[in-house]
Amino acid sequence: MTKYLLKLFAIAWALIVIAGCEESEEPLPQLLAGFTSTSLGLALADDEKSVDIELSRTDQNPTTVRLNVADAAGTEYGTDYETVPAASGGKINVEIPANGTSAALIIKKLRNPEFGEVKSFSLTISSVSNEGSAGNNSKLEVTFEENPTSSGAILMPEVGGPEQPNQVFIDLSKQSATVVSKDIWDLAFSGGNEFRVMLNYATYAMARATDKTELADVTETLVTEEFKNEMVVGQVNTAYMDDPSGDLSKTVIAEISATASENKVYVLNRGQLDTDPSTERGFVKLKIARNGDAYDITYGDINATAGFTTVTVSKNADTNFSYFSISENKVVDVAPMDSNWDFVLTTFTNTYFDGTDLYSYKFKDFVLTNYGHMKIAKVDVTAEVTYDGFTRDDVPGVSLEDHRTGIGSSWRLFDFPTFTYTINTKIFYIVEDTDGNHYKLKFTKMLNDQGERGYPEFVYELL
Repeated sequence: MTKYLLKLFAIAWALIVIAGCEESEEPLPQLLAGFTSTSLGLALADDEKSVDIELSRTDQNPTTVRLNVADAAGTEYGTDYETVPAASGGKINVEIPANGTSAALIIKKLRNPEFGEVKSFSLTISSVSNEGSAGNNSKLEVTFEENPTSSGAILMPEVGGPEQPNQVFIDLSKQSATVVSKDIWDLAFSGGNEFRVMLNYATYAMARATDKTELADVTETLVTEEFKNEMVVGQVNTAYMDDPSGDLSKTVIAEISATASENKVYVLNRGQLDTDPSTERGFVKLKIARNGDAYDITYGDINATAGFTTVTVSKNADTNFSYFSISENKVVDVAPMDSNWDFVLTTFTNTYFDGTDLYSYKFKDFVLTNYGHMKIAKVDVTAEVTYDGFTRDDVPGVSLEDHRTGIGSSWRLFDFPTFTYTINTKIFYIVEDTDGNHYKLKFTKMLNDQGERGYPEFVYELL
């Protein structure tokens, strides 16, 4: 009898424990799906664009988001456009993998509209599996026209995670992002009237003038290990970096003289990548001279006395700079045309004042505006002024400035005691882009689910 009672007691206790566990489990929040934008425009030069569908949370099962396709008059699926995944019977099923949060839908344009014509269609979320439903941004309007203007979107620039190996150039009105590896260039040659050269701020490059005018005269006798060590970011050595303001009169490399003998030889520390440990890109010596309205760059190994390489770099009227790669020995594509980007997310060589000395400083999560081609204003959030409440009528009340570091690192906060990063929710930005459009913009994320940097997200809206 005692054994029987003990067995009954054990079963009852197990049931109580199980019931208690079941009661303690909190229900998951509603699973919602939405587009990262409410509009998408394809210009004449665009063959395709993509938009992400995002979930409000992960699910342990794959999630199917079903879309209804509605063509405007004169627009036809299969004739004017197609999608990936493909539509069938006016429906598109987009699969988001288990434990995933988003999937891309690709819009492929099959033919351009006629002059002055606009082709359009809409996509609406009709159902979401796993007992989900449509959330915010449940409808996407797509247009094909000569110069479409985005009404806003949520963008997640691919800077590449914690090591942030990429630079991402953003064009708000075209809702586009151009991603380039930050180490594909070393020097940027001004395309303006002046003859100025900028260092690669994204790799923390530094340069140092010598008193020599011939490359063969600069050897390890001058460029000692001590000489090199003084050119590494993180020291009181801001004289070896370009001014963070972007003022071309304050570059390390002096204005290139029309008299070749007046141009000095420089030692260039090509910088480093943010790997663990850091990847050093090495040192070279170089001299730059004018060649008509172009530049001649001659460079070589620090210890070389002959066999130097000379390349002519032409100015490009469509871009601020022509970018040159020492590794590739040629001009490379980096920034888009001036009219096709507004700001760039990048790592950056900045300065830091500790109260006594001014240090060069490696900065991640930095944002630089298209200096000379856009304006920006920083707006403080108050009880009366909010991002959601700001309208086009409020634009005249802000002071827009052409300021290269107008966003900079102000969009995120760092807490030294806990060594943690958070979004600065006390500010947002008003942007006048390169096309004269006004947008309001705020950053919403910088970390992934594991708390790692290098996963920024921002939202913007046309005013």
